[in-house]
Amino acid sequence: MRKIEKSPNVPATLVNAPVPTSAGDVRESIYKADDVRQQLEIDQHYKCAFCECYLPLQYHDVEHFRPKSHYYWLGHNWKNLLYSCERCNRSYKKTNFPLAAGSIQANSPTDDLTQEHPLLINPAEVDPALHIRFDKHEAKGITPEGKKTIEVFHLNDQNECPELIDNRKQLYELYKIEVDKIRTFEKVLQNPNTPQANIDVAQEGIRLCNKSINNLTALNKPFSGMLIAQI
Repeated sequence: MRKIEKSPNVPATLVNAPVPTSAGDVRESIYKADDVRQQLEIDQHYKCAFCECYLPLQYHDVEHFRPKSHYYWLGHNWKNLLYSCERCNRSYKKTNFPLAAGSIQANSPTDDLTQEHPLLINPAEVDPALHIRFDKHEAKGITPEGKKTIEVFHLNDQNECPELIDNRKQLYELYKIEVDKIRTFEKVLQNPNTPQANIDVAQEGIRLCNKSINNLTALNKPFSGMLIAQI
């Protein structure tokens, strides 16, 4: 999971869209319109908002962070929309929207959403690294929000999501190789008796390793949120 910087420019379809007055008024043709979906794809670098898997170009699901079945008035609201994979959206989150104890749930457009304290992380509003850290490839919730998000989206579930865990393991191993190489080069540089030729090789090696790490942690890299949130 990684912080998403959504465009401040609301897609035209949503700008002109009516505010739904019931769940039945929420129109798929509006919240899944091409300009909405395309902007989400760009903002999220073609990755799921929750598990960070890559989403192919033909994918069409748009997720409502606050479920449209209850928060119908937000059904066409840009701030409530995310791009999510089918598994996270339809199999895991569905209409789940747990709130912290003491929250006052909004039931109508006139209710105050700030009285709610969601236990699921909205990566477009909150940096997930404040709630979820990683020990190698394993997600660790460090707040109630982090723990609930890991639970709801099965982020550590080897049985339910073996490919997710395996992909994170593979990415972490590539990252670890580069980190270990840097440490080896640094030892060379720390030795006062190292010949200049070896120093040059070590410095170039560190440069290339850092270049590889920057590629692995790039915004468009699936699961890169894991690497920037290591314990």
